Amino acid sequence: MSKETTKNRDSETQITPALEQRVTALSELGQAAGRYAMRGWHVLPCAPRDKRPHAELAPHGFHNATNDLSIVCSWWEKHPDANIGIQTGRESGIWVLDIDGNKGGNESIVALQEEYEEIAAPLMARTGSGLHLYYTYAPERPVSCRTAVRPGIDVRGDGGYVVAPPSIHPNGSRYEWLT
Repeated sequence: MSKETTKNRDSETQITPALEQRVTALSELGQAAGRYAMRGWHVLPCAPRDKRPHAELAPHGFHNATNDLSIVCSWWEKHPDANIGIQTGRESGIWVLDIDGNKGGNESIVALQEEYEEIAAPLMARTGSGLHLYYTYAPERPVSCRTAVRPGIDVRGDGGYVVAPPSIHPNGSRYEWLT
């Protein structure tokens, strides 16, 4: 985080030293949510140890997602154990391949790698039951959410969100960045 006043991508929120201090005073989950918002990603609080949006703080699900750092700070100040959701698609500039190893996703991703020479993702996270592969969203090539594009593989784009590290999966395991 910088020591000067800056704006985060696509938000009018001024990132002041005071606001940066609010972020550093948050829980581990809140600090991560703050970093994602400063990156320009639209985040939303999810219920602790759950994938669902937090009923009190995000009653409209991903429609409540924002990269306004002051709002993000207030959410995690109220509920420091809230998991982190990141809105996918145009708003955050990312789309995600959601690979569920328990539903055949491991075999499906191997088949995709054989079919397409290169599917490496710039960012990759371990989930409670698989992987999230993060890709840059190109506005000229919109990506919508789709389920079961292959066994165990879903696409999260416009109209969706993913749970992000260091959130806690319902099975108790922690989401973590691998790259």
